[in-house]
Amino acid sequence: MPANRLRVLSSSLVYHRRMRYDAVIVGASVAGAAAAALLARQGLRIALLDKARFPRDKVCGEGLMPAGVGILREMGVLARLTCGQSFQGIRFIEAESGATVELDFSLISPDLRGRAFPRLALDGALAEFAAESPGVEWMQETQADSVRVNRSGVEVCIRRRGGRRTIQGRLLIGANGIRSRLPRRFAIKRHIARHRRFALRARFDRYRGDTTMVDVHCHRAGEAYVAPQPQGGALVTMLLHHRGSPLGGAKPQSFLRLLDGFPRLQAELEGSRTPSQVQAAAPLGQRLERCHGRRLLLLGDAAGAVDPVTGQGMSIALKDARLAADLLARRLPEGRLDEADLSDFSRRRNEYFLPAYRMAEDLISALRHPFLARRTLRSLNRNLDLRRKILAQAAQDGPPAALAWTDKLRLVMGF
Repeated sequence: MPANRLRVLSSSLVYHRRMRYDAVIVGASVAGAAAAALLARQGLRIALLDKARFPRDKVCGEGLMPAGVGILREMGVLARLTCGQSFQGIRFIEAESGATVELDFSLISPDLRGRAFPRLALDGALAEFAAESPGVEWMQETQADSVRVNRSGVEVCIRRRGGRRTIQGRLLIGANGIRSRLPRRFAIKRHIARHRRFALRARFDRYRGDTTMVDVHCHRAGEAYVAPQPQGGALVTMLLHHRGSPLGGAKPQSFLRLLDGFPRLQAELEGSRTPSQVQAAAPLGQRLERCHGRRLLLLGDAAGAVDPVTGQGMSIALKDARLAADLLARRLPEGRLDEADLSDFSRRRNEYFLPAYRMAEDLISALRHPFLARRTLRSLNRNLDLRRKILAQAAQDGPPAALAWTDKLRLVMGF
């Protein structure tokens, strides 16, 4: 064998002896922690890192659709979560007229239920579950500073407790949220949602509303998304159209003034203590041209985020984790990790992500105009088939069928 060929082979063997992980996952929230646990079940070595210390809270509506509940059950995580509040559907309420429509999961299946989990508890349980999985090295309070991709794998420079080192893996998985820098690093274009919106969230200790449903109160300024909490409280998330900095409303008194636009919700919160903290988050929605690259997969909000108005964000994150684990079960043993090899992930993800993204955009367009909102809710009340189609998109597992143009016309015209 020629000397230069021996040198190449020798360096390759040294590199693979140094490589500790099959995948390095940046971000340990819902998508990242679930992916780590599912990949470890396949006997893979995973580095799971996050800059935060867990458990930690995160701005979220906290409603998990039935598809996401089913994935947690399959994984064995659901049994660890005893603090969730079950709900049987979503109710949309037009604030000015009081027009209402209920999208009850029983229209699809009598056993379907969603669950509202405190995000602190859900993220903590998933991270703990992943950390206990053989093959997962859990590194919290760890910042990923830089990434380098070469022919044999990826190198991630991490900073932890004041020290720096480089870890190697065969694949990088980005699950570090909507503000992830990885799309830019891999030259992946972002498309921000046409409705630029932000979220404000506060907890109330007393709630007189119906705890069997998640209520979405609709106003021209945005929506108030109400997830029932255990012990009779409620988490209220304002989803508002951008008018300056979201931090301007991140004060308890400012939040209470915003509630003036939702009289029914105000009445249901009467007697509750003023929230001690209001949290803000922005932006709420974006789409990426692709969510894969050379030795890269993006999951959860890092791969594209649906506006929370339909409550599908966490379910999509869990679907992403399962899809990634299924794909990598074949690709990793074969060593097929180039961009073309991983393109199936973007294609298959779009089957459930794009219909959800477009439905949220269409719904927001209608709800911000009271006249259209009333027509849309009236159409849904009159048309059982339309209610089932929208529920299938929001609640079911598997790729849903997109709404036809005739369905959208019915919604706008109110028949």
